Amino acid sequence: MNRLTLALCSLIALSPTAIAEELDIAAPYPVRHQHPLALTHYSFRPEAPQTLTAGSTSVSTSLAWSNTYNSRGKDYLMDVESRVWDTDFRYAPLEGFELSVLVPLVWRGGGALDSLIKEWDATLGVPNAKREDAADDQYSFFGQGRDGEPFTWEDDGTRLGNVQIGAKAEVLQGEHEISTQFILSLPTSAGTSGAEGVDVAWGVLGAYDMEPASLYWGANVSYFTDHSLGGVKYHPWHGSFFAAAGMPILENVGATIALVSTTQLVENIPRYPDNDLYLDVSLRHRVDTGRSWGVLVRENPLHPRKTTDVTLLVFAEVTFR
Repeated sequence: MNRLTLALCSLIALSPTAIAEELDIAAPYPVRHQHPLALTHYSFRPEAPQTLTAGSTSVSTSLAWSNTYNSRGKDYLMDVESRVWDTDFRYAPLEGFELSVLVPLVWRGGGALDSLIKEWDATLGVPNAKREDAADDQYSFFGQGRDGEPFTWEDDGTRLGNVQIGAKAEVLQGEHEISTQFILSLPTSAGTSGAEGVDVAWGVLGAYDMEPASLYWGANVSYFTDHSLGGVKYHPWHGSFFAAAGMPILENVGATIALVSTTQLVENIPRYPDNDLYLDVSLRHRVDTGRSWGVLVRENPLHPRKTTDVTLLVFAEVTFR
């Protein structure tokens, strides 16, 4: 955590002179699906449709700290904390077209947030997915498939995740903006930390400027060439959607709220949901033209016993030539 904080501060303070275009401080920050089952594959990230100015480069880094407790009797127990450090490189060789590379480092283990979440849920009087039955800060990931075959993921610690490469192209500019994107997720991880095959994804991103607020939306479909990992069988086709609204609340601070939904992820785990829904709330501060940082909280208003309970994220971004 201290190393990441130092890296984020260094990125902002030591970056080259920013380009003469302002970052969209109201846009949703791109954050992946943080459930342990989803981190092994490609997942859709909410983002604005705009591309960088031709010849520009953007580097962003983020740390997502998530806690998941899913329990369904003998069917499965997923008691996992994950910390995902994503570094995203983008470059625009042409106007309206950019290339990207996402490099993730993924840690998973027992963590340190269980007792805090129990106290928080007790204070607010909200359901806690029977967390009181579990010991704090343990790592457990096992269950039984519909065919009776058990699955267990024993890999914990830090590993390189699956690297993603992508391209985005603007197809409509103006008050209404639309772009399309194509992404490949490559099998660069090991063990049960990442799929052993290539994931292929295509999506559409849109925005509507209402001044001072903006609306954002996106839809995506992906195909997993590797359908099985550590005894878990994934659905080969996967769809994702998001809708977001954002606006400046101060001169250099923007606030954004987003809803992100995904379709069926796995096939062989009994009573596992066919969809999920997450709520993102974020604040972004523009340090100056081309440099920003912010924070994000993700909660799970749907299927609390089958999804990631909470994600806390801090991010920084710089754009330069």
